[in-house]
This record gives sequence, C-alpha cells and structure tokens, in this order.
Amino acid sequence: DLWNLITEHTDIIIIVVVVIIIKLCLLSFFPQHFKTLNNDPCYKCEDGWKQHGEKCYFFSTSKSSWNVSSTGCSTKGGDLVKIDTIQQKIKSYDDLFWIGLTDSAVEGRWLWVDGSPLNERFDSAQLHYITLHTYEMYYMVCLFTITVTLDGGL
Repeated sequence: DLWNLITEHTDIIIIVVVVIIIKLCLLSFFPQHFKTLNNDPCYKCEDGWKQHGEKCYFFSTSKSSWNVSSTGCSTKGGDLVKIDTIQQKIKSYDDLFWIGLTDSAVEGRWLWVDGSPLNERFDSAQLHYITLHTYEMYYMVCLFTITVTLDGGL
C-alpha cells in the first residue's frame, strides 16, 4: 500500500523535498540562471535583451570595432551573433551590425565565434567587405541562448 511505500522510502522523500526547496531558493536568488525555452513572463531575457524563442539578442546603441564588439558581447555573457538560418539575416542595410564571423586565425578561413566553419555561402564581395572594414565602427548584435538546466547552471 501507499503508506508503507512512503514510510519505507522516507529518506528518499526527504532528499527530494530538500532538493526542491534548494531549487526554489536558488531560483529566487539567481533567476538569470533559470531560463525557459518559451516566452513565459516568469523566465525572460535580462533587461536590455530582446527574446525570440530560446534566444536573447542584444542590439547595441553605440558603435565600436569588431574586436571591441566581440569583447563587449563576451562581457555580457554572449557572443556576436552567428547566423544559422536565412530568417536570421538582417535584411536592412540602413544600420550595419557586426556578426560573429572572422578569418582572424587563418586568412580566408571563415569561422564563427563558436569555432564552427562558415557553411552557408556569402558572396566574395560580402566577405571582402568584412575583411577590409573590421576597424570601422558599427553596432553589435550579441546572442545568448537560453538553456534550461536542473542545476541552474551554477
């Protein structure tokens, strides 16, 4: 019967209850480590970041070089944005943004800031423009991917 099962496993039940209480305490003290994949208002991106599904985007309001932008994103806990899909491409050229694509390690070998190679073809004029203009000042777009972890990411 249920009561016998509960009394036989009291130690396990106590451990589970303690873990739940610890999780709730951690959630209240470190809410930024407990993010969810949907747009639940209880779990959202940090202030100043825009949420789209499981991703948080930060659009800077000041211009800086690629290196400064990359460092700025890292400081905020993200990276310059990696364009994974056609839908993520910025279609307007009114404002220019740095993305996380570089050939700084090996000239002509394009890698995203996460170390993955460029799979989608950019035309050579676009890559040439990136190479020649990395010193110029543009806005940055940082990306932080929300993850749900049982340990709160701590």
